Amino acid sequence: MHRLIACLGIAFLCCSAVSASVESEVRAADDARISAIIAGDATRLDTLLSEQLSYGHADSRVEGKSEFLAATRSGYMIYRSYDYEERKFTPLSENVVTMSGRAKLAVSMGGVNISFNLRFLAIWQREDGIWQLRAYQSVRIPKSRAY
Repeated sequence: MHRLIACLGIAFLCCSAVSASVESEVRAADDARISAIIAGDATRLDTLLSEQLSYGHADSRVEGKSEFLAATRSGYMIYRSYDYEERKFTPLSENVVTMSGRAKLAVSMGGVNISFNLRFLAIWQREDGIWQLRAYQSVRIPKSRAY
C-alpha cells in the first residue's frame, strides 16, 4: 500500500512539473504573440498562429490566419497596448492548453483611438514542436460593469 501511495505521489509530482513546464512555454509563446501584435510584425506573428486558426474578435468578427495576418499588415488596426489583468493556463494534455482571463486593450482603428476591457478564451496547441494559437474568442466587458 505504501508503494502505491509513493508511486502516485511521484506521478503527481512528475505531472505537476510537466504542467509547469508546459505553462511556461505557452506563456512565452503568448508573450511573443502580444509583442508581435503590438509591433505590427506579421512575419513574427505568422509562426505563432496555427494554419487552422479561428480568431474571434470582441466586435464579433471572426478571422482565419490569412485574414488576421493581412489585417496586421494593413495597419488599419494598430494595437497600442495589451495588458493582462488575469491570465490562467490549463493544460489539457502535453500538446493542448487553454488560456483564459481578462485584459485591457488600447487600439487605433482607422485612425480612431479606442480602449476597452475584455474577457477571452484561447486554445494553444503544440504543432511540430512549436506552440501555436489555434483558437481565440473574446468579448468586451461593458464599462458600466466592474469586475
